[in-house]
Amino acid sequence: MLKKIKKLLIFNDYSWDNNLPEFKQYNLIYGWNGSGKTTLTYLFAALEKGTSEEFPYLEYQIKTESGSIRQGEASTLKSCAILGRNGYGIELVKKYIELSKKRLKNEVPEKLLKKPTQKLILGNSRKVISRFDDNFFDFIITSRPSYYSLWLGKILGKKG
Repeated sequence: MLKKIKKLLIFNDYSWDNNLPEFKQYNLIYGWNGSGKTTLTYLFAALEKGTSEEFPYLEYQIKTESGSIRQGEASTLKSCAILGRNGYGIELVKKYIELSKKRLKNEVPEKLLKKPTQKLILGNSRKVISRFDDNFFDFIITSRPSYYSLWLGKILGKKG
């Protein structure tokens, strides 16, 4: 069930009305122009990618039978656990590994973290990925890191 959407065009601060039916496997979404149909497609694209470059401040929460999915640290790993998929998170900064571990521990039932596998790896993803066989991953989600400007500053020799 879609619980909330924030900072996404017409859905600036939206909470699901309990009188509305829940989404099912197949859904027909219709409405007047300007009612949010296209905006929902932006949300679905963000769910698929794990982030939205167009809407970097987008917030959402989706509740499933296994738990809730929302964006932030380890959101992809949390989604993988809840959806029964193996997940690997690669982070450049140890602080984000620790935040991710904490979030997974606090927000995902322990039985969902054991199988399938959810692993956090510290390192540069360009180097770490070479440790895996060519066809190991069937799906990869990536986004520009929030510390991009710090990294770019190091590359350009500037302090950020």
